[in-house]
Amino acid sequence: MRALHHLASILGIVGVLASFTASWWSAQLSQGASVGLTGTEAQPLAWSLSLAAGAAYGASLLLHRVARRVTLVVMATMALGALLVLIDVSQPPGDALARAVEAVTGIAGTGALGEIESIERSFAPIAALVGSALVFAGAVSGQFVARNSPRRDRYSSQPGASAPGHSQGVWDSLSEGRDPTTSVE
Repeated sequence: MRALHHLASILGIVGVLASFTASWWSAQLSQGASVGLTGTEAQPLAWSLSLAAGAAYGASLLLHRVARRVTLVVMATMALGALLVLIDVSQPPGDALARAVEAVTGIAGTGALGEIESIERSFAPIAALVGSALVFAGAVSGQFVARNSPRRDRYSSQPGASAPGHSQGVWDSLSEGRDPTTSVE
């Protein structure tokens, strides 16, 4: 179960980050030029929420108990927010396309959208949607994994019984106040 939590989280975060840097929309202009729109330009809010979810996952790896649970809740909230923003990726964002067309042609406003002949969508928005769902599933499953984790601190060790002639046994006798060089056992 622990491996599934980490696998879903890591695959989701990597998938989301990779898909946001890819081209989401490609528009052919009447002048023959083409304009591309990446995910960071098309959905900046979803990009920011996805980055916050990735940072929360990184923090959850470093924290314990209550702080870990809180960061997993933050991770789930950010992933759910990105998922909700990305649900309607069937239509290209008009404002971002207008800015991209303006940068190429110099025509601003509604006239910029009139220069577009055709628009094609890539598979990257769907990959971002699936990645956000994986990050959310990883955050939710991480809440259940935390209950089953051992309660022992990773730096403490359990004292074990060792043979008197063994070097650990010598050190243990020193810790108990006996001098191993003078005692005969």
